[in-house]
Amino acid sequence: MNKLLRLFTWMGTLALLGMLPSVAWAQQCTAPHALTAQGPDKITFDPSIAVGTTIWTGTVVVATSHGQCAGGTYVINLEGTRAYQGNNLYASGISGISYRLKFQTSMCAMDWWPTKCPLYRWGPGISGHTLLVELVKTGPIVSGGKLKGRFARWFVNGADFANYSWAGVTTVESIKPTCTVATPSVSVALGAVPRSQFTGVGSTSDAQGFDITLQCGGGDAALTTGVHVTLTDQVKPGNRTDTLSLTPQSTAKGVGIQVLREGEAIKYGADSAEAGNENQWLAGEAANGVFKIPLTAHYIQTEETVSAGTADGRATFTLNYQ
Repeated sequence: MNKLLRLFTWMGTLALLGMLPSVAWAQQCTAPHALTAQGPDKITFDPSIAVGTTIWTGTVVVATSHGQCAGGTYVINLEGTRAYQGNNLYASGISGISYRLKFQTSMCAMDWWPTKCPLYRWGPGISGHTLLVELVKTGPIVSGGKLKGRFARWFVNGADFANYSWAGVTTVESIKPTCTVATPSVSVALGAVPRSQFTGVGSTSDAQGFDITLQCGGGDAALTTGVHVTLTDQVKPGNRTDTLSLTPQSTAKGVGIQVLREGEAIKYGADSAEAGNENQWLAGEAANGVFKIPLTAHYIQTEETVSAGTADGRATFTLNYQ
C-alpha cells in the first residue's frame, strides 16, 4: 500500500510539472540570499585522535534573510562550497580537518549535504534556522586554523539561490603543541675523506653531526606532541635500506651515506606523513618551545673497491605529529 501511494504521488508531481511555465525553473534571484551562520569563537581538539573521529559537533544559528529573490516553485540543491571529500564531507581549509552539515531545524530536507529539497513553492524570503555542523579528522593534522568565509549554498539549475558564510571567525586549535620546521633545508658537509680510511665493506668515515630544528607552541603547557619522522631517499624513493643512494652527478664509487640517530643507522621510507608509515620513527615528545632532533651522518663502504670522487646524497624528512 505504501509503495502504491508513493507511486501515485510521484505521478501527480509529473503532471504538475507539465503545467508549470518554464520560467519556474529559471533562477529567480537578482542577488542570492546572503545567509550568515554564527559559530563559536574557538574550537579545541586533540590532533592524536584517529582519522574519522568527530572533533566537534555544534549547532549554528542562521539569521532570517530577505534577499532579492522572487518566490517560485523549485527543486533546491544543497551543498558545501569547499572541495568535496566524499562521505558528505567538505574540506575546511584546515589540513586534516573536514566538515559536514545538515539542517537542524525542520526544513525541506534533513539529510547530510549534498542533498536536495523536493519540488516546493518557495516565498521571497528564507526564515531563520539552525544548521548542525561537524568537524571530522580526515588526515594528518599539522596545525589548527580558522573557519571563515563562504562554506555552503542553495542552488537552482546551477545558479545560486542562497549562500552561507561564517558571521565571524572561528579559531580551531590543538590542545597539544603544534610544530613548524625552523630548518626546512639542512646541508651536511661530510668533508674530504681519504680513500685509505675505507678498509672493507661496512667500514665508515667519521660521523658529522647536524640537527633538525622545530618551533612548537600553541598547546597546553602540560602537554606534549609526539614527533614522528620519516627520511626518504630522493634519488631512489623506493629505497628501504639504511644506506642513502648517491646522486647521479657523484663520481665516487663503492660508497653510500648513512644517517644515524643515537648511533643506529636510519632506514628510509616513503615520503608520507601518514601515521605508521614504513620506517617512521619517534624523535621524541615536543613541548612548547624549540625542539631539536640531533642526528649524525657518515660515508659507508658498500663495495669491495672504492673509487675517489664526489659523493653527494639527497634525502627529505617528513613529520607526523601524534
